[in-house]
Formats: sequence, structure tokens, C-alpha cells
Amino acid sequence: MRLFVSCAFLFLIISGGSAWPQQIVVGESAAAACSHNAIARISHYAALSDCNVALQRDRMNRRDRAATHVNRGILFMHRGRSDAALLDFDRAEQLRPDYAVAVAVNRSAALIRLSRYEESLRYSDLALANKAETEYLADAWFNRAVALESLGRFALARDAYLNALEARPNWLAPERELRRFSLHPTR
Repeated sequence: MRLFVSCAFLFLIISGGSAWPQQIVVGESAAAACSHNAIARISHYAALSDCNVALQRDRMNRRDRAATHVNRGILFMHRGRSDAALLDFDRAEQLRPDYAVAVAVNRSAALIRLSRYEESLRYSDLALANKAETEYLADAWFNRAVALESLGRFALARDAYLNALEARPNWLAPERELRRFSLHPTR
């Protein structure tokens, strides 16, 4: 049997991979507002401004400052500025080297948006190898699938979409992508 994938994956290329392992900052500060915006998937200019104000004016511990960089990176990514997102992810890891695995899923998604698929695979694999938090394991598998499909590795991409769906049952994104795959007998 040979795997066939329809060419209609415009959504995949436009949206890139999955990313939302945001970091929570509590309280009533600009950093907390930035965290809320990342969680609520609000990425307009005012949401980004909350993050900028927090990083410029708020007195934060290293954990909250690193978390704010992760959250601002997520907002940058969803505003189409994946290069800026990668810089924020770097800053978060410099402040908290223990964030490397947590940031890997986001970094993978940003690299997909920049068409840097091989690099994206390295980071999704890092998250998978280190058993990223259970709630983000599906995102790591999904990013892996997107990168593999973009590289033309369709059988591996299909398996990764299946793993994403297994990690988060009833998730519509991998279900939708899997509908494009079908098996055809080899002639």
C-alpha cells in the first residue's frame, strides 16, 4: 500500500503548527495581563503592549520575567512575527534554562511558520523525548506532523497526526488533517 495525501493543505501552511504552552503569571500586573492574553489567545496590539510594559516597567522575579517572554513570544507568533517570537523564547531560556523543553513546542511552531521544517522537527522531538507536559504532548506531535508533511514525508506525518489525536482525543485539527490521507494499493 502507498500513502496518498491530497494537496489541499493550504490551511496547514497558513496556520503553521500548534502552539500554546503559555506560562501563567498571577496577580494584577502587566505581566499577569500578558499571561491572560496568551491564554485567551488575544494577540492584538494592546495585548502585546501589556507584555512590553511588563518587561520594561514591572519588577519581576526571573520566573515571571521568563514566563512573560514566553507569553509575548506566543503573541508575536500569532501576529506573524515568528522571528521576534524566537528571540523571546531565547530570552526565556537564558533566564530559566529549565524552560528549554517547555519552550520547545512553541519554538517548533515558530520555525514551521518560518518554513524551517528540519529545525522544527528537532524541537518537537526534544519535547517528545522529554515527555513534554501531558497537555502539550499533542501539540508536539501535531507540530512534528506539520513539519514532516511539509518535507514530503507523508507516512511519518500521518503517524504523527495519529499520535496527536491519541494524545488529545477529539481534537479537530489532527482529525481534519488525517481526512486528507488515504491508502491506495501499490500497482
